[in-house]
Order: sequence, then C-alpha cells, then structure tokens
Amino acid sequence: MSEIVAMGACTPIGLWAEAAAAAYFSEISGIQLHPRFIDTGGERVSMAFVEAVESTREADRMAELALAAIRDMLTQPDGGGQEADLLLSLPAYRPGFGPEDARALVEKIRGSVESAFSLREVVTGQYDQAGGVMAIATAMNRIANGGRRHCIVVATDSYIGADSLDWIEAHQRLKTVTNPFGLIPGEAAAAMLVGPATSRNRVQVIGGGLRREIADESPGPYLGRALSRALLDATAPLVERETPIRHLFVDLNGEIWRTDSFGNALMRASSRFALGESFNVTANRVGETGAAFGVLAGILAAVGRRTRMLEGRFACICGSATSGGARAAVLLDLGERPT
Repeated sequence: MSEIVAMGACTPIGLWAEAAAAAYFSEISGIQLHPRFIDTGGERVSMAFVEAVESTREADRMAELALAAIRDMLTQPDGGGQEADLLLSLPAYRPGFGPEDARALVEKIRGSVESAFSLREVVTGQYDQAGGVMAIATAMNRIANGGRRHCIVVATDSYIGADSLDWIEAHQRLKTVTNPFGLIPGEAAAAMLVGPATSRNRVQVIGGGLRREIADESPGPYLGRALSRALLDATAPLVERETPIRHLFVDLNGEIWRTDSFGNALMRASSRFALGESFNVTANRVGETGAAFGVLAGILAAVGRRTRMLEGRFACICGSATSGGARAAVLLDLGERPT
C-alpha cells in the first residue's frame, strides 16, 4: 500500500494545488473565450488557459506548467530528499508536440526534480487521458513490489497553441457552434510524491486497474469492456467491505465515443459506486487536460478531502487513451473525515 506524500499543481483555476482545489469545489470555471484564437467559422475559441504562462508553443507551455507544479510540490515539508523513480505522463505525439519536444521536456523535468531527489529511473508514458492514472497505479505497484522506494509522478499537457487547435478542429474534435460534441482545449500540470504507507492522515492509493481495449471487442458504439474491467480491478479492495464509492473522477470531455464507453463501463461496475446524481468531470472547469488529467484529479480529491470540501472516504479516477486502447483506474482512500 502507498500514500501521497506531497503534491503540486498548476492549472487555469489555480497556480498551486490548494488554490486549484478550492476553485474547483467552489464551481469556479477557467473556461473563457481566447482573445486571439478563432475557429474556421470565424468564432473565438472557448478554452481554459493559464494566463501566467506566456509561451505560445504547446511544448514550451507544458514545460512551464510542469516546472511550476514541481516547485509547488517541493515547498511541502516532505516534498524532497528521497531516492525515487520518476514517472512521467506526457501526451502522445501530435502537431505541436513531436519526439524532439518530448525529449527536451523530459530533460527539463528531470533537471528540476534532480535538484531535490536522487533519481534511480526515469519512465515516460504517452497515453493521453489514461496516462496520469496509469502512472499513479504504476507507482503503487512499484512501491508494493520494491519495498520502501518512492516515486515522483509528473503529468503535463497543453492544447493551447495553433498547431494543436488546428489539429483538433481538422479531426472535428473541437467544440464549436457547429460541433457541440467537441472538446474544450485546456492545459494543466500536476506532480505528486508517492511513498510507502506510513500515516493514516495521508491519502492512500489502495487499488489500480490497467486494461487495453481491443478494437474487435467493440463494434459500433464503444461498449467500455476494458474500462469496466479496469474499474472493477481498481475497486476490488472494497468488495468485502461492501463500501460504496461516492466520488468518481472521469475524463469526459464532450466526445461521444468517450461518453458511450464510460456510460457502458459504469453500468457494468455500478454495484461498486453510490454516486448520487453526478460525478466529477474536470473538463467542465479546466477544459481538456489530456495527459495531466489523472494526476490532477488525484490531487483535487486529496486536497478536497483534507480541506473538508469533499465528503466521503473513497474516490476513484478513470481514464481512457484517445488512441491505442489503454484504460486505467485507481482507487484512493481519502481517510477519515478531518476534524
């Protein structure tokens, strides 16, 4: 079993973790019309962006966001000094983010982390919305199998740039007046230090599920088979306790296939959840955050519980890669209600 030791974030609704969580649970949205970007119909594009970041290239923005999140994490009392593995969640290659950009970004993040940690291994994953969730699950498994090793999980992504916006719109994925089922571009970075469980006062990672969707299994509408299996795997630790999960953070972003897949998966795993009327869709506040989604969701849940903005002891996070079929889920024990 592992726990979240320290965390940091940089988002359109808060430049550090506590500020982002306070804004999120206060239902403050960072989505606005961008002053410069317009779609092919001549309309200004709705997006969520960090105004403090001045870079215009997506890869440069990802780096600035990531370094800000790492600095936030390192300000915490236990946020440095350990020997650790570095697990990165980066976006898959696309216009505005190619192999050279990825290599430069990894080196910048490594350099920032090495000032405070002794790194043993650096692992990079590029699984978009599933990536951050997979990185948290991987950290949990490494700590469980390798003794008292720590893992630093860093996730960053940005769709705020001409290349990414053109690419999204060309594939009819951008939300516009004529395409109401598209996504709203966003950006964020999140960082967390995960270590072996030592304190009941910290959020613990107690379950994980990693699956892959096979195209032949889902003809027509996406049936969500692999995602449902990931959810069932992640929530298995609570089966004997018969404790329903009240919070589910999901990567819905307006795309129909993602909604279909999640809806079908949730029906198969419905016995594990008691969600009431809603679940947490981070894209409604910070836009599509891609590879940063899972780690950011974990931080929102952890800070929300600690500051009594989130009721309920357990939270689940699930994500699906846009391409490649990766599906992932993790289960967090947020601890007893703070006094």
